Amino acid sequence: MPNYNQMREKAKEAEVKANLHSIQLAVERFAVDQPGHPGYPEYLIGGSAKWAAHVQDSTANAFTDVQPCKGLTSDPLLRFHYLNEYPRNPFIHNDELSIHRVQEAVTQPTAGDPLRNGPGGLGETLGTRFGPECSLMGQVLCDPRYPLWVERGAGGGAAPSETGATVEYRYWDVWAGAKPASFLPGEFFYKSWNGVFYSERPDFRAQPAGSVPLAQQYLIGGYGGPKTKGQDVLGDEIPLPQTPAGSAGNHGEAPDLRWTWVRSLNDPGQYGGCPYEINVDADGEPRLWHGLQNGIEDSIVLVLFQGI
Repeated sequence: MPNYNQMREKAKEAEVKANLHSIQLAVERFAVDQPGHPGYPEYLIGGSAKWAAHVQDSTANAFTDVQPCKGLTSDPLLRFHYLNEYPRNPFIHNDELSIHRVQEAVTQPTAGDPLRNGPGGLGETLGTRFGPECSLMGQVLCDPRYPLWVERGAGGGAAPSETGATVEYRYWDVWAGAKPASFLPGEFFYKSWNGVFYSERPDFRAQPAGSVPLAQQYLIGGYGGPKTKGQDVLGDEIPLPQTPAGSAGNHGEAPDLRWTWVRSLNDPGQYGGCPYEINVDADGEPRLWHGLQNGIEDSIVLVLFQGI
C-alpha cells in the first residue's frame, strides 16, 4: 500500500510537470507575437475566465451557476487567448471547497483573494485563480510589483485594474521543521524580470500585450505532493542599491535600498523569497541565476526558464 500511494503521487507530479510545459509554451507564444522584440508576461494568475456565482457548503455540486467573466481577464494568457484555461490540477479530487476556504482566509494584502468564486470578489470580472470549480492550476507566489494592469484605450488613456498578483499564499519553506506544512499541491509559481526594479507609477506595472515594458526573462516552477521535499530554490532575496536615496516606495527599508523581487508580505520588514537572483554572465549581460537556497526544501518538482 505505501508503494502504491507513492507511485500514485509520482504520477500526479509527472502530470504537473507536463502541465508546466504546456503553460510555458503559451508564455513563449505570447512572447513571439510581441511587436519588435520578444516580451514575456510580467505576471501570471492561472485559473480560468469563468466564475461560479454561488458556492454551496457541500462537497456535492459545491460551485453552481458557472458563467463567463464579464470583463477583461487579469491573467495575460487568458486575456489574449493564448490559453482558454489553465490545466487541471491533478492533485484535486473532491476537496475543491477547502481551496475556496483558503482563498477566503487570505489576509494579505486584502481580506480574501479577490479572484475567487462567489459574490464579494473580482472573479466575476477578472477571472478566478483556480477556475470556477477550484480545480485548475493557479499561481500562488505573491508579487507586489504588479498591483495593477493597464488597458490602453483608443485615445492613449489608461484604465488601471487590479491584477490579483499581490495576494499572498504561504507557499514557501514547505518542509520547515523537517515536516511538511499544509499547502495546496499541484499549483505553480511564475516570476519575471524586465529591468524595472520598482516604480510608483501604475502604468509601469503589468501592462497588456503591445505595451512596454514587458518581461525580458522569466522562470516558472511547479509544486509536487505534500510529502515530496523537492528542490530548494526559494531563499532570502538580495536587496539592490537604488538611487536617489530617500525615494518613495522602499517599504520602510534603508532609503538607498529597494527590494526588487518579493515573495512574502507577511512581515513588512522581511521582503524575502525570490527563487532566483540577477547576476552578470560572461558577456556582461544580466541573467537570471537559479536558486537562492536556504537549506529548506520547497516541494518544487520542476523549474523552467525562458526558451528552455
